[in-house]
Amino acid sequence: FKKRWKCALDKFLTQSGQHFWMKAYEDEEEDAKRNHIICQELSEMAFDYRQWFSFTLFRNQPDNMRDVLPTGLRNSLAQDVVFSDNGDVQTSREWLRRLSWKSVNSNNDGTLSEIRLWFESNVRRVVGESLTVHRLKNWGWELRGSDYVMRAIDDSHSSEEELWGDLTSKIVLEEKPDWVEAHRSPYPYQYREIPDDEDYKILLDW
Repeated sequence: FKKRWKCALDKFLTQSGQHFWMKAYEDEEEDAKRNHIICQELSEMAFDYRQWFSFTLFRNQPDNMRDVLPTGLRNSLAQDVVFSDNGDVQTSREWLRRLSWKSVNSNNDGTLSEIRLWFESNVRRVVGESLTVHRLKNWGWELRGSDYVMRAIDDSHSSEEELWGDLTSKIVLEEKPDWVEAHRSPYPYQYREIPDDEDYKILLDW
């Protein structure tokens, strides 16, 4: 909201016309409905990087209680992930700086709907996962994959509750169907913690 007002004001200050500020703000409101991100936007934002499921918490459970795959949405892996326009990933977390990215699905208007991450090592390049671009109900940006999820941090959505509350507030314990084989861990598990949302349940396999 604050950024849209600032953009509208900046345009107003460079244009003439009594009612131009109204048109400028209407343009910003319309732009907020855009579902694909501009490359410049992606490089200017910092993202909070999280796992859908926490394998650290899973491994730390006692052997006789290791039957639940815990959510990773309550713990941030990094809150300063920036996608540089040269393909590098900037962050204070050293292991994440080995990541590189590129667009794999750009649109005719120059916006991005999907990016791909991979790890660079001294031996070879290891392909990571694809992240699809999503616009949130609060006009924020989300990069969503099958293992990781990132959300853009800005002044208006910076607290834990504002940024992740729509997911962490509705975590439920889901039981694995008998016909499904769990493969996210070498250890067997019968339950997982997951947002109570059918879209996420379909996206995130066992």
